[in-house]
Amino acid sequence: MSKSRPTTFSDYEVRVRAYRIWERSGRPDGCAEEHWREALAELEAERRAETAVQVPPQPDVSQQPTRTVADKSGNAEDKAA
Repeated sequence: MSKSRPTTFSDYEVRVRAYRIWERSGRPDGCAEEHWREALAELEAERRAETAVQVPPQPDVSQQPTRTVADKSGNAEDKAA
């Protein structure tokens, strides 16, 4: 069972990210709105990257090559390669 990701971010998520951006920027005054927008952009980019990762399909084992093998009594049977 997979959990679906919400399409929006909570104020808390954005606020925490914006705070980290503010600290990373040297704690400047008067940049709260810019940091909020940057936080949203970062979170959205991460979300896109997470959803872009795709698991490659598993190989179809019914299409695996086979080889004929004789057992000790000389009977031949097909075995997966």
